[in-house]
Amino acid sequence: MTKLRFLPSIATLLLLAAVLICNFPYTHATNSVTRSCNNARTLQQEEQVVIRGPPFHTHQELMDAVDVYLDYHYAGETAKQPNITTEYQRILSTYGPLEYWDVGRLDNFANLFNAQRNPLAAVATPNLSQWNVGQNVEIPVYLQDMFLGASLVNFDVSFWKTDLVIHFNGMFENAVSFEGIGLETWNVANGKLFMSMFSGCISLHQDLDLSSWQLRSAERLDAMFRNSSFGGAKGGDLCTWNNYLRTIVTVKDMFLQSKCISMVDPNLAERNDPNAELSICSPCDKSTIAMKPNILLIVADQMRFDMIRHVQDELEHYADVYKIQTPNLDRLLQSGAYFRNAYCQCAVCAPARTTLRTGCTIERTGVQHNDLAEEFMNNPFYEERVHELESLDHVLAEKMGYVSEYYGKWHMPQPLIESRDGSRRNVVQYNDFDYSKDEPFYLYDADGRKYKRYLESSSAGPVYFKTGEQMDPFSGYPYTPIQLDARYGMPTNTALTTDGGLPRNRVGQPNVLGMSALDEGFTPSFFTGDITKKAIQRLQQHSDPWFVTASFHSPHPPFVASWKNLEKYWTNQEKLFVPRNLNTDGHMDKSAYDTITEQIPEYGDVEKLQEWTALYYALIEEVDEQVGEILDQVEYDVNNTLVIFTSDHGEMLGAHNRREKNTFYEESSRVPLLISWPGKIPQSTVVDEMASHLDIFATILDYAGGSEHDKSDGTSLRRFIEGGEINSDYEEDVVFAEWDYRKPINKNVEDAMDLIMDRQIDDRPSFLVRHKQYKLMMQKVASTNQMDMMFDIFKDPFEIDNLLSPDVAMVQDDTLIAKAEHLRCLLLHWMERLDGESHYFSDPTANHGGSAGDIPEIRNRQRWKQIGFWVSDSSIDFGRISWNGNAFVRHEHLYMGTRKEQSVEITDIVIEGSDAQYFQISRTNLKLRHNGCARVRVSFMSSEAVWRDKSLDATFVMTVKLGASTTKQRIPLKVPQSHSVPNLDSSSVPSKEKPSSVEEGSQADSIVIDGEATIPTDISPFRGGDMLDESRPELPARIRSANNTKDNP
Repeated sequence: MTKLRFLPSIATLLLLAAVLICNFPYTHATNSVTRSCNNARTLQQEEQVVIRGPPFHTHQELMDAVDVYLDYHYAGETAKQPNITTEYQRILSTYGPLEYWDVGRLDNFANLFNAQRNPLAAVATPNLSQWNVGQNVEIPVYLQDMFLGASLVNFDVSFWKTDLVIHFNGMFENAVSFEGIGLETWNVANGKLFMSMFSGCISLHQDLDLSSWQLRSAERLDAMFRNSSFGGAKGGDLCTWNNYLRTIVTVKDMFLQSKCISMVDPNLAERNDPNAELSICSPCDKSTIAMKPNILLIVADQMRFDMIRHVQDELEHYADVYKIQTPNLDRLLQSGAYFRNAYCQCAVCAPARTTLRTGCTIERTGVQHNDLAEEFMNNPFYEERVHELESLDHVLAEKMGYVSEYYGKWHMPQPLIESRDGSRRNVVQYNDFDYSKDEPFYLYDADGRKYKRYLESSSAGPVYFKTGEQMDPFSGYPYTPIQLDARYGMPTNTALTTDGGLPRNRVGQPNVLGMSALDEGFTPSFFTGDITKKAIQRLQQHSDPWFVTASFHSPHPPFVASWKNLEKYWTNQEKLFVPRNLNTDGHMDKSAYDTITEQIPEYGDVEKLQEWTALYYALIEEVDEQVGEILDQVEYDVNNTLVIFTSDHGEMLGAHNRREKNTFYEESSRVPLLISWPGKIPQSTVVDEMASHLDIFATILDYAGGSEHDKSDGTSLRRFIEGGEINSDYEEDVVFAEWDYRKPINKNVEDAMDLIMDRQIDDRPSFLVRHKQYKLMMQKVASTNQMDMMFDIFKDPFEIDNLLSPDVAMVQDDTLIAKAEHLRCLLLHWMERLDGESHYFSDPTANHGGSAGDIPEIRNRQRWKQIGFWVSDSSIDFGRISWNGNAFVRHEHLYMGTRKEQSVEITDIVIEGSDAQYFQISRTNLKLRHNGCARVRVSFMSSEAVWRDKSLDATFVMTVKLGASTTKQRIPLKVPQSHSVPNLDSSSVPSKEKPSSVEEGSQADSIVIDGEATIPTDISPFRGGDMLDESRPELPARIRSANNTKDNP
């Protein structure tokens, strides 16, 4: 049985003796307990596990050991330092042979074999191919001048992990024997300094191909290839670098006196390095050079994740119901990446939108309440946070040369749309349109006022009311109410106020539901779509890249839809989906949320909910039609356009007997997310990993080549789309959401601790964590008696069975309690990573005295059974396997901790089994403290796909010392028997003429012709005619008769 582990020094000495005697590599192969020296040479051909000694801890410690090595091997007998043999033997007995030193925890390798520092490096030829550089660090790494002037054997550097290296400058300068084997696999995306990296490298292989290097963060490339042999018939193609290099990068003398750089872009070389000899070099094929993409961000309001036809087709509970029709969103979904598990960061309008625009948590934005989008300036605490934010518009327009325009609903702080230079100049070129002048303009204004201006400048006609109709406060025009409407059955044009006789909970937009008197050419969605199309048509006439946002108001209330889109859903309303968590027996007694049916019982009536659902579907179809119109205008499949579609949050729509959003339930917090860039993102890509609004900012900048400007709290989703390596440093397949729905009621208070908030901090759950099938909702205060909730989304998709409800929390199965602890620790580590210099999650000031700070509160909160030592998983199930350019790889993290005041020590961790060689662990021992958490990264890695279609034999084994007792805990490792690496060459796009599937009798033929939504050709805000005449359609007789009440006198 093979064990992968770090050996103590005595065992190291025994193995070292074998190394010295047989002169074979310091490795250990499966089933090779004894082996003759004659067979030792074949060892390299087998699967190997490198056996390393204890790790180096400091740069100086490693440098001293290198000097001893150089002196012992290369100084010559007369020049050797006194006692060098004794010192060398000590190094060998402690660390083993140099070729297998454990340097994985070091972040600094500067000047290690620098011949100017130690002249013996000029004649040394160490083989460092097995050094684990960068394997176990989470901070920037420095390699500058590491081999300056050294004479290197041509070892393969592909095993080195360079994704956190920021300084490569002078690394191989004048290393005259270095050929560059393995450099092609390096990830240098975080590298900043590359000056003289290969200067004087006269042995660089002619076919060295560095085209895969993505120099996203590079600042200086001066003299990088000066006087080197880089370039040749096959090598030297740097055209792809243009896709990533910033315009401010310096490249003076980058190719000075170097050989011909085949295929180098003249714009890169000639503009910055006039001394380079490039006259006979081939220019770049412009088709290989990516231009900055145009970017189209489409945002719906209050549209939940399952309101796309393709998604409903996937879900079992929609199998036998009348489904929504969204042919254009289906087309967009199929043309790129569809995220099955995307969540908003806060299920409230302004907080969600601010996070979406900045990539920052609500703790960092300060916009934790809708009203704070406008009232942030009333208190220095919130004002400071808002003014520190950097929006997508700031980055793209002010730093990357984009033209930014925004149309539709805003609902964010105004500074996000103004320059950060203090001038208050708007960075968005236009955000509105004047139909009377047929021209765009900029005006910071509320969404409702914009809509009414559009109606006033169009030919919607005069306002008058038919019997029973009420006024839509958003448009100012009439509508026919449905049964859930607050004014259903009341006199015509009753005021939507308490003065009009309505209770307080029946005043406001959510209480407005019905059929609009206006037709489909006068909806908020139509105007947002129409203005966006006009903007794109104008921007397409210019060469500058553009960033356009189309922000639709629908399907946010008021729920007032045009009959054209409503008709098929209204006539089929009895077939529409009814939430399975509606009126369930007592499950809301085990919830931290209340219900709307406690105040308005009608929301528990199935017939009334189906009427509401019909309106909701119709409003989404209005958005879908406009999305199709915009996509056709963009011609995104051929016009280098990155398209993102999402919504700010969802809508409960009767689920859990609730309406609106404001919860962490799936219907409220889970959102649609589609990302398409034909030719760059393969069609029909499905992403099952967790995604967040926090990540969209970073994703847009990544695809636009501007990651160096990303200061957000999120991470680019590109790694999921492209099937890249994840979890190397921490758990990434997890999502977090938060909410502190309080606002101050006193103004201009200097000390944030003196702010008086409008409600208690434990009014409702404040944090959501979703990891794989489990979802935890936690309160913000350790001591509160308010409920926490956890659900198994796979077994309980409607979140009915709260696994932490008070009646079971103290007797729950230990495995489920361990999972609650696991999710709590994921939340803790996330907050610790993002805490920042402002201590967003640890300073009680952020909670205005309501708690001790989120991190200490969550660390100490426990409203469930105390089980002492716990482990997160009974098996380690590896997720999607990735190809990182060098190996198949996947990392998982095993969490453990204790909630009792006891001594817990993990004294030994190993991987056992015949397939142990495929796995690595990040640590071999640890100690646990009360309420703390620890994790061990377990990595699967194989250079060949020998693991496919078979079950691997490997077990994670740890020795647990609990007080005076010691036990072994065994956890099987399970790797999927297939892997999924996206076909990144796929560039085909589904035809917009591919029809969506519709159920029989759905009347889809009335709105879909060959898959395209048909829009009447006469819809225009300029057409003549009175749209408010007696010919407008009415709802069925049952609704009409109910509304035939006596008018107001």
